[in-house]
Amino acid sequence: MKIARIALQETEDRSWAVVDPEQGTATFLEGCPGGLGAGVLSGAPTLGRVLSLDTVRLLAPLEPTSRVFGVGANYLAHLEKLGHARPSGLVAYLKPCSAIVGPDDTISYPKVCTQLDFEIELVAVGRPSDVGRP
Repeated sequence: MKIARIALQETEDRSWAVVDPEQGTATFLEGCPGGLGAGVLSGAPTLGRVLSLDTVRLLAPLEPTSRVFGVGANYLAHLEKLGHARPSGLVAYLKPCSAIVGPDDTISYPKVCTQLDFEIELVAVGRPSDVGRP
């Protein structure tokens, strides 16, 4: 099972869905307005209408009001390869929503950019009440 954020191609309405690439379907997750929240984990949302994957567009897997707080720890070899020194302390950053794109979306960057580098982010999602739980 894959949970994804989708937009209907006809109306651009956005929702969360269970996506099954093998069946070519996206099944709406009903009952989780404004995001996944606790409902998906507790089983509160129900499966709704089933659509063909051809009629939806996959979006970035976060709500537009979400915040991504990152801690740089696994990029030291990359920095050294580029000729930069290792930082003396922990590197943390915020990633604005405008920097997040979905599958097949166009990556926007300033015209003065002469080299576009890539990286992959791994994000752990949780609620404040999850802190300290195994």
